[in-house]
Amino acid sequence: RIQNHFRRVVEDHVLKNDRVTSEGWLFAIYAELHLDARRPNVWAIRNLFDRALDNPRCAHNTGEAPPAVLLTPENSIKQQNKVRRALWTLYIDFEVKNGEYKRAKSLIYRAIRECPWCKGTRELGFS
Repeated sequence: RIQNHFRRVVEDHVLKNDRVTSEGWLFAIYAELHLDARRPNVWAIRNLFDRALDNPRCAHNTGEAPPAVLLTPENSIKQQNKVRRALWTLYIDFEVKNGEYKRAKSLIYRAIRECPWCKGTRELGFS
């Protein structure tokens, strides 16, 4: 099937460990959401979200070394927090839209546990 071929191409060229970026993860998630117009593969999308959140390289915009300005610890942490918060928000919204409220609730607790310094993760439960 064309979907499986597309998934292999995304895995081989976009999500390679030496070149993976936050944009690559977001593209893979978006593509998986829209790959089958009738019914998206929920398990594959969850897998992509989990892998993106576990991957430390998704904090930078490119797979190359970040510019010198981003190398300061303060800028690096700010960038990582923005990416992490966006991924958590998208993941929780995905589960809510699929009617998986218990799973969304557990994701909110997981986001707070994994990113306690990020104020936005604490506010996810109220939005």
